[in-house]
Amino acid sequence: GIRLREDIENIQAILNRIERIEKPIVAKIQGFCGGLGLELALTADFRIASENATLGVPEIILGIIPDCGGTSRLTRMLGPAWAKELIMTGDMIPAKRAYEMGLVNQIFPEAALGEKTQAFLEKLLQRPSLALGLAKRAVDWGAGVDKMTHMEIEACVQSLLITAKDFPQTLQKGFATLLKK
Repeated sequence: GIRLREDIENIQAILNRIERIEKPIVAKIQGFCGGLGLELALTADFRIASENATLGVPEIILGIIPDCGGTSRLTRMLGPAWAKELIMTGDMIPAKRAYEMGLVNQIFPEAALGEKTQAFLEKLLQRPSLALGLAKRAVDWGAGVDKMTHMEIEACVQSLLITAKDFPQTLQKGFATLLKK
């Protein structure tokens, strides 16, 4: 019992470290994405799936539960009702349903998945990296606190970004990008 719990906690720690990376993480999902595979995908900031992907946490069928962040991340992402449905039925759902629930951000035909995921990554790479990392932190930190505390986090993050040494160049580049559109 104790050794198994330690093994689970070690996997949880690894997934938590992935989730806390201050860069956007994109999971490209094809085919079967269940159990620990989905729990890994849940650590990503964005999940992009092929139309033929199926997602779920079927552990209940084996008499166990998702134990590496599946219950906590699904509940925070989808709310208790959807999380309970996925966890308690063990159903694998198609990508279209996962998209409708908010479990995946985008779905594409299998043949276009690589190209579309790459295009999304390239868009992110064009954004200022410090702002991306701190935006991720502000959303993640704020998810578990009251609105006023979350707004204070926003103000602190914004003050860091505006006082950054390269902010004038970042601002100028940003305006140039917006004016092109």
